[in-house]
Parts: sequence; C-alpha cells; structure tokens
Amino acid sequence: MTLVFKYLQYSPPKYELYPMLIDIGVNLSNQQFKNRIPDVLERALSAGVEKIILTGTSVSESQAVVALCDKYQSQFPNMLYATAGIHPHEAKAWDTDSRSCLKAVSYTHLTLPTTPYV
Repeated sequence: MTLVFKYLQYSPPKYELYPMLIDIGVNLSNQQFKNRIPDVLERALSAGVEKIILTGTSVSESQAVVALCDKYQSQFPNMLYATAGIHPHEAKAWDTDSRSCLKAVSYTHLTLPTTPYV
C-alpha cells in the first residue's frame, strides 16, 4: 500500500499530516472475487483503505476494471479508480487496435493517467 498525506487545518492555523491508505495494485477483476467484491471493499474500508486502484494489464482487463469501477461507484463513491495499459507479459497481444481501445478506456473519469507499459 502507498501512503498519501492530507493536510488538516486547526485553529490557530497549523498543518498536521495524517496518512490516507491507498491500495495501488488490486486485481479485483480476478474470478476469485466475482461474488465477493462488495465484501472485499467493505473490509478494505474497515481497515482504513480509502482508495483502491484496479490494475488493467491488457485491453480486455483494462475494460473490465473500468466497468467494475463504474458498477460500484454509487455504492463506494470516490473509492475505486483504474489504470489502463498492457503489461509486458501481455505485449504479444498488442495489435493495431490496442492503442485506440486503451485510449477510449482511458477517457473515463475513473481512469488514472498512467505511463503505458508498451
């Protein structure tokens, strides 16, 4: 997990840091979570995880994680985000359509800007 810091202002004005937990490499689209996603997200919240970044490692996986973010956005607002890209292990699947497909997926409000793997 990665720690990100928020700034809190007190009176008199002074700033103090406290950590925000963000899980940055979640494979929530894996079949083992298929029927348990809400439970997994509730447990993450209970453990103090405020943001979760789902990892897209291929065109289809990128589309799947954005769809998951979209599906659970109302139940878990501002918690789920996604990356869109191709992992080096999936590079052999790159074709002429891959770039445009990833570009289309990356224009959603739930997709974080990333450096492409390929």
